[in-house]
Amino acid sequence: MMSRLRDKRFLIGWVISIVLIIVLLRGFDRDLFFESFRNIGYSSFGYLVIASVFYILAICVRSWGWKTLLDGVLSRTAPFYEIFKAKVVGYTLNNILPFRLGDIAKTVHVAKKYDGSILSAGGALVILRVADMAVMWTFILIGLSVAVHWIFGLAAAIPMVVSYVVYKNGYRIAEWGKVGFVNRLAFCFDITKRSKLALFINFSRLCVWMCEFIAYYIIAIVFGFHDDFGFVGLIPWVMLITGITNAAQITPSGQASIGTFEFFGVIGFVVSGIAKETALGYITFLHFWLSGSACLLGIFYILRGEIPVVGIEKNIENRVSA
Repeated sequence: MMSRLRDKRFLIGWVISIVLIIVLLRGFDRDLFFESFRNIGYSSFGYLVIASVFYILAICVRSWGWKTLLDGVLSRTAPFYEIFKAKVVGYTLNNILPFRLGDIAKTVHVAKKYDGSILSAGGALVILRVADMAVMWTFILIGLSVAVHWIFGLAAAIPMVVSYVVYKNGYRIAEWGKVGFVNRLAFCFDITKRSKLALFINFSRLCVWMCEFIAYYIIAIVFGFHDDFGFVGLIPWVMLITGITNAAQITPSGQASIGTFEFFGVIGFVVSGIAKETALGYITFLHFWLSGSACLLGIFYILRGEIPVVGIEKNIENRVSA
């Protein structure tokens, strides 16, 4: 039954990705698309490396946030570097395997290695994801309100408020359950009631998104968008793109959010008057450059055998059912 469900999700995801790609390619001007890469060369390589550094730095901060919560649910303290490796490998597997198996793999690995509950470690991830959603929708709200119109910003206000409410009161929601994952989640949310820890989570999520924003902003400058908007005027547009491309990953799609990432990212820029082909060139390059930077590091760890990935789906099923 579960296998059939996963097959359907896999098929639906790729159908959505292909449909969105086809929509993007309608009336597509190939010459204009390739013209958007005119500034990519040796002179811009240094800027692209800096963008990658900020993107990896965002993963570092994510790892530190997860480690901080894991310290309260694991029997043994996990070193930061081990959590970082698990994070990067999980990210890499998410871009290669379907059904976000990377998230499950890193959770199972950390819980198994440091004598903890998979459900508690997963609950810690859920908390951080909810906090991420709150900041993500804030970015979209600011981007739409400043770059487009405040009326459009209201569209992002509802999910933003919902995310904040769930994050702030999640322990009450989770406490409705008494067993299994919900009970574990209640324990994890209870940890966030500590004022210093809650402040740290909020601050770390903001740092994560600022690092990603800077990476997006640097690549936007490489593509010359500051000529159209100015350095300051470009900021709300990049905030919008940073938020909307991450929100797109909620939509079912093929691996690495192919299609959904590009489609929603292009929409974000097209409303500014930028040609669809130019926007697609930026979003596509951004997607593969930043994802590729993290994946190369993840592949390095995998090849070194840092985290076992052979027969990963079977191992996950065995561990979860144990």
